[in-house]
Amino acid sequence: LTLEFTDPNDSGIADRRTPVGATLTLEFTGDGVQPGDLASFVPDGDSCLRAGSYLVTYGTAYGGVQEIGAGGRADFVFEQGALDLTLCYSFAGTGGDFVAFPSFDVDAFEPVGGGASTVTAVIGVEETVSLTGVGVSSGDSYTWVGEDASDCASATALASGTVGTLLEATFTFDASTSTAA
Repeated sequence: LTLEFTDPNDSGIADRRTPVGATLTLEFTGDGVQPGDLASFVPDGDSCLRAGSYLVTYGTAYGGVQEIGAGGRADFVFEQGALDLTLCYSFAGTGGDFVAFPSFDVDAFEPVGGGASTVTAVIGVEETVSLTGVGVSSGDSYTWVGEDASDCASATALASGTVGTLLEATFTFDASTSTAA
Protein backbone atom coordinates (compact mmCIF):
# COMPACT_ATOMS: atom_id res chain seq x y z
CA LEU A 1 0.00 0.00 0.00
CA THR A 2 1.20 3.50 -0.79
CA LEU A 3 -0.12 6.84 0.32
CA GLU A 4 0.48 10.44 -0.66
CA PHE A 5 -1.25 13.62 0.38
CA THR A 6 -1.52 17.06 -1.14
CA ASP A 7 -3.11 20.34 -0.16
CA PRO A 8 -5.89 21.00 -2.71
CA ASN A 9 -6.51 24.52 -1.34
CA ASP A 10 -2.82 25.46 -1.61
CA SER A 11 -2.82 26.74 1.97
CA GLY A 12 0.89 26.26 2.45
CA ILE A 13 1.09 22.66 3.62
CA ALA A 14 3.98 22.14 1.20
CA ASP A 15 6.28 22.95 4.11
CA ARG A 16 4.02 20.79 6.31
CA ARG A 17 3.08 23.62 8.70
CA THR A 18 -0.43 24.77 9.49
CA PRO A 19 -1.74 27.24 12.05
CA VAL A 20 -3.77 26.06 15.04
CA GLY A 21 -7.48 26.74 14.49
CA ALA A 22 -7.33 26.82 10.68
CA THR A 23 -9.01 24.17 8.55
CA LEU A 24 -6.47 22.09 6.69
CA THR A 25 -7.94 20.08 3.80
CA LEU A 26 -5.75 17.21 2.68
CA GLU A 27 -6.25 15.07 -0.40
CA PHE A 28 -5.05 11.50 -0.01
CA THR A 29 -4.11 9.43 -3.07
CA GLY A 30 -2.44 6.09 -3.54
CA ASP A 31 -3.10 2.38 -3.80
CA GLY A 32 -6.12 1.36 -1.74
CA VAL A 33 -7.22 4.90 -0.79
CA GLN A 34 -11.02 5.18 -0.82
CA PRO A 35 -13.89 7.00 0.86
CA GLY A 36 -14.46 5.54 4.32
CA ASP A 37 -10.76 5.27 5.16
CA LEU A 38 -9.75 7.11 8.35
CA ALA A 39 -6.83 9.44 9.08
CA SER A 40 -5.45 11.05 12.23
CA PHE A 41 -2.24 12.61 13.56
CA VAL A 42 -0.37 11.68 16.75
CA PRO A 43 2.64 13.27 18.46
CA ASP A 44 6.01 12.07 17.20
CA GLY A 45 6.95 8.80 18.88
CA ASP A 46 3.39 7.91 19.94
CA SER A 47 1.67 4.81 18.58
CA CYS A 48 -1.27 4.96 16.22
CA LEU A 49 -4.51 4.14 18.01
CA ARG A 50 -7.90 2.81 16.92
CA ALA A 51 -10.51 5.57 16.51
CA GLY A 52 -12.18 5.13 19.92
CA SER A 53 -8.90 5.00 21.84
CA TYR A 54 -7.61 8.00 19.89
CA LEU A 55 -10.57 10.15 20.89
CA VAL A 56 -10.20 9.18 24.56
CA THR A 57 -6.45 9.90 24.50
CA TYR A 58 -6.24 13.02 22.32
CA GLY A 59 -9.80 14.22 21.71
CA THR A 60 -9.64 16.71 18.86
CA ALA A 61 -6.36 18.39 19.93
CA TYR A 62 -4.49 17.08 16.88
CA GLY A 63 -7.31 17.22 14.35
CA GLY A 64 -9.28 14.19 15.56
CA VAL A 65 -10.01 11.09 13.49
CA GLN A 66 -11.32 12.13 10.07
CA GLU A 67 -13.14 10.02 7.52
CA ILE A 68 -11.82 10.25 3.99
CA GLY A 69 -14.56 11.57 1.75
CA ALA A 70 -15.13 11.88 -1.97
CA GLY A 71 -11.99 12.68 -3.91
CA GLY A 72 -9.85 11.36 -1.06
CA ARG A 73 -10.31 14.55 0.98
CA ALA A 74 -10.42 15.09 4.73
CA ASP A 75 -10.51 18.26 6.82
CA PHE A 76 -8.40 18.69 9.96
CA VAL A 77 -8.53 21.50 12.52
CA PHE A 78 -5.67 21.34 15.01
CA GLU A 79 -6.67 22.75 18.41
CA GLN A 80 -3.24 22.43 20.02
CA GLY A 81 0.20 23.26 18.73
CA ALA A 82 2.68 20.43 18.26
CA LEU A 83 5.69 19.70 16.08
CA ASP A 84 6.26 16.58 13.97
CA LEU A 85 2.74 15.13 14.22
CA THR A 86 2.80 11.74 12.50
CA LEU A 87 0.05 10.66 10.09
CA CYS A 88 -1.88 7.52 11.05
CA TYR A 89 -4.06 5.98 8.36
CA SER A 90 -6.65 3.20 8.45
CA PHE A 91 -7.65 1.64 5.16
CA ALA A 92 -11.33 0.60 5.02
CA GLY A 93 -11.77 -3.15 5.38
CA THR A 94 -8.64 -3.68 7.49
CA GLY A 95 -10.43 -4.02 10.82
CA GLY A 96 -9.86 -0.47 12.00
CA ASP A 97 -6.12 -0.75 12.61
CA PHE A 98 -4.10 2.38 11.85
CA VAL A 99 -0.71 2.34 10.11
CA ALA A 100 1.86 5.05 10.91
CA PHE A 101 3.29 7.05 8.01
CA PRO A 102 6.16 8.85 9.80
CA SER A 103 7.40 10.40 6.56
CA PHE A 104 4.11 12.37 6.43
CA ASP A 105 4.33 14.71 9.38
CA VAL A 106 2.73 18.07 10.11
CA ASP A 107 3.64 20.96 12.42
CA ALA A 108 0.61 22.66 13.97
CA PHE A 109 2.09 25.99 14.94
CA GLU A 110 0.60 28.27 17.55
CA PRO A 111 2.21 31.71 17.77
CA VAL A 112 1.53 33.73 20.91
CA GLY A 113 2.39 37.38 21.48
CA GLY A 114 4.71 37.55 24.46
CA GLY A 115 4.16 39.75 27.47
CA ALA A 116 1.02 41.84 27.32
CA SER A 117 -2.25 40.73 25.77
CA THR A 118 -2.73 44.23 24.36
CA VAL A 119 -0.06 46.38 22.76
CA THR A 120 -0.69 50.04 22.12
CA ALA A 121 1.07 51.17 18.96
CA VAL A 122 1.35 54.67 17.58
CA ILE A 123 1.08 55.25 13.83
CA GLY A 124 4.52 55.88 12.37
CA VAL A 125 6.37 54.71 15.52
CA GLU A 126 8.27 51.43 15.51
CA GLU A 127 7.01 48.78 17.96
CA THR A 128 8.53 45.39 18.84
CA VAL A 129 6.61 42.41 20.20
CA SER A 130 8.17 39.13 21.32
CA LEU A 131 6.56 36.02 19.88
CA THR A 132 6.45 32.62 21.54
CA GLY A 133 4.54 29.42 21.02
CA VAL A 134 4.82 26.11 19.27
CA GLY A 135 6.54 26.25 15.90
CA VAL A 136 7.48 29.94 15.88
CA SER A 137 10.91 30.40 14.35
CA SER A 138 13.20 33.05 12.98
CA GLY A 139 12.37 33.82 9.36
CA ASP A 140 8.60 33.20 9.71
CA SER A 141 6.40 35.87 8.16
CA TYR A 142 3.78 37.84 10.09
CA THR A 143 1.04 40.25 9.08
CA TRP A 144 -1.09 42.53 11.24
CA VAL A 145 -4.65 42.91 9.94
CA GLY A 146 -7.78 44.63 11.22
CA GLU A 147 -9.69 42.57 13.78
CA ASP A 148 -12.73 42.52 11.48
CA ALA A 149 -10.77 40.63 8.78
CA SER A 150 -12.37 37.29 7.92
CA ASP A 151 -9.06 35.79 6.75
CA CYS A 152 -5.49 37.01 6.72
CA ALA A 153 -4.72 36.07 3.12
CA SER A 154 -7.19 38.49 1.53
CA ALA A 155 -7.17 41.19 4.23
CA THR A 156 -5.37 44.49 3.82
CA ALA A 157 -2.08 44.34 5.70
CA LEU A 158 -1.62 47.09 8.27
CA ALA A 159 1.98 45.99 8.83
CA SER A 160 4.00 42.89 7.98
CA GLY A 161 7.49 41.53 8.17
CA THR A 162 9.73 38.64 9.11
CA VAL A 163 10.25 37.24 12.60
CA GLY A 164 13.74 38.14 13.81
CA THR A 165 16.44 35.92 15.30
CA LEU A 166 15.25 36.70 18.85
CA LEU A 167 11.64 35.75 17.87
CA GLU A 168 10.55 39.36 17.75
CA ALA A 169 8.18 41.12 15.37
CA THR A 170 9.15 44.73 14.72
CA PHE A 171 6.59 46.78 12.84
CA THR A 172 5.34 50.28 12.14
CA PHE A 173 1.71 50.98 11.31
CA ASP A 174 1.51 53.16 8.22
CA ALA A 175 -2.28 53.46 8.13
CA SER A 176 -4.71 54.62 10.79
CA THR A 177 -6.71 51.88 12.46
CA SER A 178 -8.46 51.59 15.76
CA THR A 179 -7.74 47.90 16.31
CA ALA A 180 -5.56 45.19 14.83
CA ALA A 181 -5.51 41.47 15.50
